[in-house]
Amino acid sequence: MQNQDEYLREIAGWAESLTKIWPLPGGVMGLLDAEGRMEAVAFGRSDLERNIAAHPDDMFMIGSISKIFLALITVHLAGLGFLNLDDRVNDHLSWLQPSLGAGVKIRHLLLHTGGLVKGADAFPDELAQIWEARRGTSGGKPGHFFHYSNLGYILLGCILRAATGESLPVLYRRCLLEPLGMTRSLVGVTNADRARLVQGYNPARDDWPWAPGDALSPAPWFEVNGADGNIATTVHELLRFAALLRDDGQFEGRSIVPSSVLQKMRGYRAPGGEDIALFGETVSESRYGLGVNVETVLGSPCLSHGGGMVGYSSFLLIDLGRRIALVVLTNAPGECPVAQVIARVAHLGLCNPERVEAAMKQSLLRANDDGIVTTSHRLFLHATGSRRGRPAEVTLTPNDDEIEVIGGGIKATLHRDWSGQFVTSHPLLRDFRFCRTKDGWEHGDAIYKAKKSDSTAKREPHPAVGQYRSYSPWFPRFRIIERENSLFLSAPGGVEAPGGDMRLVQLSPGYFRIGDEAHLPERLTLGPMVEGKVITVNRDGCVYSRAFME
Repeated sequence: MQNQDEYLREIAGWAESLTKIWPLPGGVMGLLDAEGRMEAVAFGRSDLERNIAAHPDDMFMIGSISKIFLALITVHLAGLGFLNLDDRVNDHLSWLQPSLGAGVKIRHLLLHTGGLVKGADAFPDELAQIWEARRGTSGGKPGHFFHYSNLGYILLGCILRAATGESLPVLYRRCLLEPLGMTRSLVGVTNADRARLVQGYNPARDDWPWAPGDALSPAPWFEVNGADGNIATTVHELLRFAALLRDDGQFEGRSIVPSSVLQKMRGYRAPGGEDIALFGETVSESRYGLGVNVETVLGSPCLSHGGGMVGYSSFLLIDLGRRIALVVLTNAPGECPVAQVIARVAHLGLCNPERVEAAMKQSLLRANDDGIVTTSHRLFLHATGSRRGRPAEVTLTPNDDEIEVIGGGIKATLHRDWSGQFVTSHPLLRDFRFCRTKDGWEHGDAIYKAKKSDSTAKREPHPAVGQYRSYSPWFPRFRIIERENSLFLSAPGGVEAPGGDMRLVQLSPGYFRIGDEAHLPERLTLGPMVEGKVITVNRDGCVYSRAFME
C-alpha cells in the first residue's frame, strides 16, 4: 500500500466527492498510526458563503464523543471513592422526582440502559431539561435494554458536580485536557467562542427530507454546556485523547488514568449499541460499554463513538488490535452519519485495501445498486390519510444503478438516503421519504401498490393529523400522519428525530407512546383542539404547535 500521507490524500479526495451526494460542506480527517504519528487532511469547505476551504487546524463541536470524556472521569472518580457505579441517581440528586430516577443507577446512565428518553430538548440548559422530565417514567426495567439517552448523561454531569463540588470544565481540564496538552479544546461553548469554530450547516428547508442538490444553510447558533455533548476541539487534539484510550490510560510515557479505568469501560456491556452506518458487514459485534461502543471490526477489537450536533457530525474509531485511530470532524447536519462513513471506509482501506473501492462505491448511495427495481412498473396510490396533490400513479424505472420516478407528467430521480429509505426531488413527492414494503412503497400517509385500490370510502382524518413545529433546533418539525388506520410521527430531519416513521401507540385518551416496542420511553400528548383540529402537542416536555392549520 502507498505511504500514509498518500493514503490520506486519496481518502480526502474521495471525501471531497461526497460533498455532491451527502449534505456535507467539508471536514477534517486525522490518523494516529501504530508508531504514534499523527497526521490530518482537510476536504471541502468550512464556510460555504465565504468559500473558505477546510483546514486541518479547524475546530468543531464533537457532540456525543464528549460522552467518552465524561464516562472516563466518572469511572476514575468511582475508583477514588467519590461515588459508586451502583449508586442510584436519587442518592446524589435528592431534588429529583422519585419516578424519574427510581431504580436507575449510575452504571445504567453510562450504558444507556436507564430507560430514559433520548432527548428532552424543551429547554436549552440541563437543569431545566431535567426538571421538565422529572415526572417522566422510564420505559422499562433499568438494565434490561439499550436506549440511547442524552438525558441520562445530563443527569450524570449533575451527579459529578454534586459528588466533587467542582464544575465540569474544571474537572475536564484538571483530569484530562491539561495532562494531554489539549490546550485549544473547549468544555462548554459560549458566544465568546463562536469565531473559533467552523460554520455548521443544516438543510435550508426543514419541512422535507434532504435530497442531493438541495441547499444547505448556516445552522442556528446557540451556546452549549450540557454534559451529553459539551466539547469543541480539533482533530489533532482529539487524536491525543484517542492515544490515551488506545494505550490504556498512558500518554507519552505518563499514566493519566489507571489502566483499570479503561478496562472497566470496555468490560461492562449494554445489550446493544449505536447504529452502524452502511458498513455493518465489517462489524461482527458492537455493544455499548461505559461511554463508548465496544466493537469487533474486521476481526480486531475496536472502540467507537459518533457525535451529532446542530450543524456538526463527527466520529471516532480506535482499532486496539492494530493500534491505529481515526477521527473525522465535519460541519454536516448532526443526524447525517457521513463522518462515520468516512472513518469506516478509511479504516477498511488500512486493514483490507482490496475492499475499499467497493466501499467507496457503496457510499455513493446509488438507489438501485442492489437491484431493488428490476423492471419498469406502475404503482397506484392507496390514499389512507388527508394529504392531497400526490400523483394518482407513479412509474419506477431502473436506469443502471439509479431509479427514475415519473408521476403527474414529471420525471425525477429516486435517491437512496443513509437510512436505506429513498427520497426524490419530484415536486409532488418531496414531503416524505419512500420506504419499500413487501407489497408496495410507503410514502407518508399513503401506499403505492401494483394494483389499483377498489376502496372509495372517505372518512375524516384524526384531529391530530397535520404538521407541527417548535423552536427547538434539535428536532424542529414533524408531521402526524394516518396510514392504514394508525397514527405515525414522521420527521423530515433533526438530530434528535427518529430516522423513520414511528407508530403512535395510544396508552390512554390523547396520550401516546412513540414507537411499537413496549419499553420505549418517548411520549406524545395531544393538546387542545380548535375548529376540530389539535393545535399543540407535547413531545417529552417540548411543545409543538400546528403549522398553518393544515
